[in-house]
Amino acid sequence: LAALIADDSGRIDLSTGEHRQNGAFAGGYYRGPSFVFCHCYRDKLSSLLQLTHEIGHAIQRDVWFSNKLAYHQTRLEPGYLTEAYALVNEFLLLHHLQKTTQGTLQQYYAQAYSKKLYDFFRLALVASREWELYSLVEKNIITNAKELDDFTLKHDSHFSIWPERHQEEGQSWMEIDHYFSLPLYSQNYFLAHLIALSLFEKLRQEDDFAAQYIKLLENDFNDEPAKLLNKFCGVDIFGETLLQRLLTLLSPHTKENPCTPSEKQRNTISTQ
Repeated sequence: LAALIADDSGRIDLSTGEHRQNGAFAGGYYRGPSFVFCHCYRDKLSSLLQLTHEIGHAIQRDVWFSNKLAYHQTRLEPGYLTEAYALVNEFLLLHHLQKTTQGTLQQYYAQAYSKKLYDFFRLALVASREWELYSLVEKNIITNAKELDDFTLKHDSHFSIWPERHQEEGQSWMEIDHYFSLPLYSQNYFLAHLIALSLFEKLRQEDDFAAQYIKLLENDFNDEPAKLLNKFCGVDIFGETLLQRLLTLLSPHTKENPCTPSEKQRNTISTQ
């Protein structure tokens, strides 16, 4: 990490300016140094999280090649596992920020931290919606926009009170990311979030877990992801206790913050 973010490394490119598309990616060459490029970096928490996420991917690549893995051993990675590694970085950053700041800034970071943890539930809704839509469209049960709206209202009402109160929520099917370009993207990201929460919970609770986590990062994908997680980290993604552990992690954040920053404060607080 120190080598990647050093001022003279030349490996992080933060582009700025007006009318630039949001986005970022990490890349590199076999056994060469990784790099990160941000299309439109802003002095905002969202940009910092995006950068932190991509740094997670870059470091994973560096760990692989420093461990002398062959190129083909790193090209069969399950997307949800590599995305989980990057999401762990986001959780660690937000946890650090809300623990090391004070006053209104601390409130802002604490709210962002809670929101990121609870994104698990939003992703569950979108992943479920995506999965059912693929099936219903393939069977010609859904054939037009009205049927898409009706399905979405009915489906989402199992997760939220808003579809019953706002008919426009029926158009939320349009918000499914990469529905055509990357099928099952939402499924992939939901599972990544689940795994990332599990790893983050262990990093917080177990003093010696960091060493186990590094061993997982160093390993290639020579087995099923669930078996690798269990072998190196003791995380059983199919275990009955997993959800209860995650709910225990989330429970402190269900309490309402009595001093939530105003919209004006949220807009003016920078990441500095």
